[in-house]
Amino acid sequence: MKRIETYIPLLLLLVAVISCTDEEKEYQPDLYVSFNPAITANTRAQAGEYPQEVPFAVWLYSLPEKKTWSKYRSNATLLADKAVVTNNDGCWSNIPAIFWPHKQDITAFAYSPLDIDADYSHTEGITIEEFDVTSGCYPLFTYPITDISSRYNGGCIAVPFVSALAKIEFRARSMAQIDTVLHLRSLSLDNVHYKGRFNSSPRATWTPTDEVISLEFCEEDIPVEVSSQIIGSKMVLPQTASLPVILVVDVYDNEGTLVEAGRKIVSRPLECNWNVGKYYSYTLNITTDSVTFTTDIFDNYDARNK
Repeated sequence: MKRIETYIPLLLLLVAVISCTDEEKEYQPDLYVSFNPAITANTRAQAGEYPQEVPFAVWLYSLPEKKTWSKYRSNATLLADKAVVTNNDGCWSNIPAIFWPHKQDITAFAYSPLDIDADYSHTEGITIEEFDVTSGCYPLFTYPITDISSRYNGGCIAVPFVSALAKIEFRARSMAQIDTVLHLRSLSLDNVHYKGRFNSSPRATWTPTDEVISLEFCEEDIPVEVSSQIIGSKMVLPQTASLPVILVVDVYDNEGTLVEAGRKIVSRPLECNWNVGKYYSYTLNITTDSVTFTTDIFDNYDARNK
C-alpha cells in the first residue's frame, strides 16, 4: 500500500508535464509570416498609414530563441532575400508565404518603393546606389527590426518605415514698413546636392556626389502677408552645406503702385545640416532689402506629404 502511495505523486507529475507539453503545442501553432507597415512620425507630426497599393521588399533572417541579432548575426539563416510583400485582401504577405520557424526569432529589414534598386549587407545595412532625388521617387526604409518573437505577435511583424530623405519647407512673413507691400517672385537655394549613395548602417547616411542644382520654392507671384505663410517645400538629399537664400521681390506702395520690380535679396548663409528622416521648416522675415530666418526641426515626418 505504501508503494502505491509513493508512485502517485510521480504519476501526477508525469501527467502535468505531458499536459504542459500538449498545451504548448496547442498555443504555438504553425504561423505564416505577415506584416503591418506604417510610416513613423514623432509627436509633432501625424503618423502616416502606409499606402495600401504600394508593395515593398523585405530581407528576413532567423536565429534560435535567446540568440540576439547584435551578437549572432553572422550565424543567422536567410529566410527571405528581397522578397516582395503585397497587400492581399487586407493582409500584407509575400508569395509564396513563409512559415515562422519553430523556436526561432526573426530580424527584418525593408524598403519601399520597388522602383528603387536597393540591396542589403550585414556591414552597411540597406544600400541605394546612384540615387537622383529629381527622379520623383522617394525611398523609405526601416532600421533593423530585431529579435522578433512569434509568441507575442501572432506571426505579424510591425514594419515602421522612415523616409531616407529630408524635407525642406519655407515660410515667409513681411517685416516691411506699414506703407509697403512685398510680392515674392522667387525663393531659391543654389548649389544643392541631389545625387548620392545611401547606407542605413551603422547609421543612416548619404554620400552626395559633386553634382548640384538650384531649387526653386516659389512657383508663382505671392503677396507676402504680415503673418507667416507657406511658400513651398521640397524633398532633398540629406547633406551638410552653407547656402544663402536668394529672394526676388517686387515692392509696391499701399495703394498698389509698383515702386521697384525684381529686387534681389540674399540672406546670410543657411547652415544646412539636413539629416535622414528630418523635416526642416524655415520662416523668412522679409524687409525691402534684407531677410532673416528662424528654423524649426521635426523628426520623422509623414513622408507622403511631399
